[in-house]
Amino acid sequence: MVKITKNLGEVRTKEIIGLIGKHITEYKGKTEDRTEGRHGIPMMIFERQQDAHLFANELSKKLDFPKEHVESNPVQTRFDLTGRT
Repeated sequence: MVKITKNLGEVRTKEIIGLIGKHITEYKGKTEDRTEGRHGIPMMIFERQQDAHLFANELSKKLDFPKEHVESNPVQTRFDLTGRT
């Protein structure tokens, strides 16, 4: 599981959702219809943990937010960006 640990606000959340929709299939991922957390960001599932990790790094780079605000759990391949602090 990968989480963003800082609330990025409504505008940034919309940017995240747009980036997810545009690039998730490149990382062998898909979104579920349900959302996790309070910001309405869809749950993202990947075939491999490595793909989830690469996608999380790409989100961090493209959206220009620090990697210290991204947590990664190597056991699970689900990742959500709930913005919980």
